[in-house]
Amino acid sequence: MISLPEFRAGCEFKVQKFRSDGLITYEGPWFHNVVLNIGLDFMRSWNVVPGDGHSLIEYINVGTGTSDPSFTDTGLGNRVATTAKLYGSLTTDHSPGDIGESLPSWRWWQRTFEFSVGFLSANTNLTELGLSRFSDSEYFNRELFRDGNGDPTAITVKDDEGIRITVRSTLYASMAHNETIAASFGVDGITRAATTKLVGSAWRTSDDHIMPGHWPSGPKAVYVATADGSFVEATSYSDLLYTDGDHYRDRELTWYPGTFVGDWKRIRTGWSYGSSMGGYMWEIVLDEAISIADTEEIKMTVRRSWGRV
Repeated sequence: MISLPEFRAGCEFKVQKFRSDGLITYEGPWFHNVVLNIGLDFMRSWNVVPGDGHSLIEYINVGTGTSDPSFTDTGLGNRVATTAKLYGSLTTDHSPGDIGESLPSWRWWQRTFEFSVGFLSANTNLTELGLSRFSDSEYFNRELFRDGNGDPTAITVKDDEGIRITVRSTLYASMAHNETIAASFGVDGITRAATTKLVGSAWRTSDDHIMPGHWPSGPKAVYVATADGSFVEATSYSDLLYTDGDHYRDRELTWYPGTFVGDWKRIRTGWSYGSSMGGYMWEIVLDEAISIADTEEIKMTVRRSWGRV
């Protein structure tokens, strides 16, 4: 079993009130939200980038509930309105960096939802919000509106006001770009020392998805190689079923006899979608190479796991 460094998903909200003449009547701070347990389960197959043309998160919901957000929530306390209307364009950052969290960010996506002027009842005191796949169902996250001190606050929407809610979804790494960490895994019952390094080029600029539990079709997501040779993909693969609450998904791969022959030294895998390998990749380097004869096969289980920040 090879367990890869964990994907970690985070999300932030920012709210703005506006009038039909364009006047901004309120500009709130960024505040972090709570990714729900069911939201993490949805990441087995969901793209959680709102409004990018591929997403399965289509709605933002607002309500008047005041209970503290909990990982076990399944929706808002008291939803009053939902919209799928988008304002402006999708903004992305394709480069590694840090946006103020304790972990290095790999990439973020930002999109704004809009409740038009008059859409909400006059003087509605909104206190909570959350993203969902459908209107008021299959929620990804939930949070209370927050002020500059991080305290819960109410957003009072007057009859001549609308609101825009900007969502920033971020994929975090549990290790930094070019960082190397000690690792090990078992081969035929023997623990083999290795190192894991986050390597690769810039993120692909299209069809990017936060779907860590979705292994791509085809065996191209995992390769093996000698110390200085070309990488070889597996001959066959099988994805194990996902169980809600696990927040990981395994892929079993086999290199039939003769597929790879030589001194096995490296494994490369990573973030990918469809049948291609894109974005950052992990390279695992064994301390000592393993000699593979033309009569031997390689069987490997690789685990991708994900969590929240």
